[in-house]
Amino acid sequence: MGFGVMTAEIGAALRVGRNTIAIEAVRGYGSHHHTNALKTSWLNSGEVLAVKVLPAAVGLNVAALLLSDSAWKSTVEAAVRRPG
Repeated sequence: MGFGVMTAEIGAALRVGRNTIAIEAVRGYGSHHHTNALKTSWLNSGEVLAVKVLPAAVGLNVAALLLSDSAWKSTVEAAVRRPG
């Protein structure tokens, strides 16, 4: 179904305490898989993003520090955060 897996090293950006993970992702409606299942349609059209933060290098089997879930928020508009 055209799933893409991306990795990024975020250790240097994390701070003690609460952190915010902001992701800007772009994927158009380019999939050629057709289905009547709503969730599969979302996956095919790039409308689903999952995040998993691991305390180890890619490929190691360790428990996740964080997994995205239904409590995560998303928007089609970029937010502007001001310091302070």
